[in-house]
Amino acid sequence: MLPILQHRVIDYALPVAHRKAHTGDIYPEQDLAMPSRRHILTAFAAALLAPQVRIAAAASPTHWVVPFAAGGTTDAAARLLAQGVPEGFGSVIIENRPGASGAIGASSVARARPDGHSALFGGLATNVVLPLTQTGLAYDAEKDLQPVASLCAVDFVLVVAASSKFKTLDDVLQAASLSGNALTFASTGHLGSLHLIMEYLCKLAGVQMLHVPYKGESQGVIDLQEGRVDIAPMSAGLVKSFVAEGRLRTLAALGDQRIGIMPDVPTVAELGFKGFGFPTWNGLFVPSGTPSDALSRLEKAALVAARAPSIVKQLESLGVSSAPKGTAEFTEFLQSERKRWGDIIEVIGGL
Repeated sequence: MLPILQHRVIDYALPVAHRKAHTGDIYPEQDLAMPSRRHILTAFAAALLAPQVRIAAAASPTHWVVPFAAGGTTDAAARLLAQGVPEGFGSVIIENRPGASGAIGASSVARARPDGHSALFGGLATNVVLPLTQTGLAYDAEKDLQPVASLCAVDFVLVVAASSKFKTLDDVLQAASLSGNALTFASTGHLGSLHLIMEYLCKLAGVQMLHVPYKGESQGVIDLQEGRVDIAPMSAGLVKSFVAEGRLRTLAALGDQRIGIMPDVPTVAELGFKGFGFPTWNGLFVPSGTPSDALSRLEKAALVAARAPSIVKQLESLGVSSAPKGTAEFTEFLQSERKRWGDIIEVIGGL
């Protein structure tokens, strides 16, 4: 791994006011204010602060754009993987550009110079679901973004406040069946993957709930704890400490198998919805037109990171599975995902 050059570190998890003094203004600041509740950062401090971003003096850094707010599991996973790139590759800067369910960050990379120094840490939402559900996107996921490599899959669970009257998923669905759309669920953005997963579950159960979108998990988890929303799909790594402290309760895992860090939590499929399972994957994409040698270089470096035993272990502690796939395999996988989600969206109907 590259040595960290402490005097030239940019940590985009820092508040803007602190970042300027910390970096000496070597990179344009963005308004990435964090939630006011300090326990959100405390709960995830180890994951976020360990993989500090590095800038090498001699080479141009590669920017990995995370299209969600700092403080969530996707952001933490990107930072860990950035630490795992081999020394010869150069340095990686993590840049958070949240908003519009990930579309803002994705479009910024689609418009970037195709020189191998800009990449999207994209995934199911930005590269499959949004293009299928939203018209007028500022990017074409298939034409403007070239897949590089699949890197990981984030495990999500359905959670409620510990004070909630709902003890099981069936409790929630029974209440929803009696209350119209009075029950609420949170997600990380309108028409994003988590929004659609919840809508699909509601469709299968024959119920309705009201969607409340947030820019990131770290904002939504505050309202969930305080009962302002009834239920939410949240990454297992983020909510694990809240569950242990008795502030949240897990009801079900959204993936196709149980989660290593929460082995006692049943999957939605186990609770009566056969075939239900949605691994929420992430990978790297570059602007179309990026030279093949630059793409290949990034692919190799990213796969080294995703396969490094120390990185794999740290990812697992966050409820994230390493899922390395090279460019060819990842491209084929994307096509199958687009087909699967196209079918799911037809089942859901109008949103």
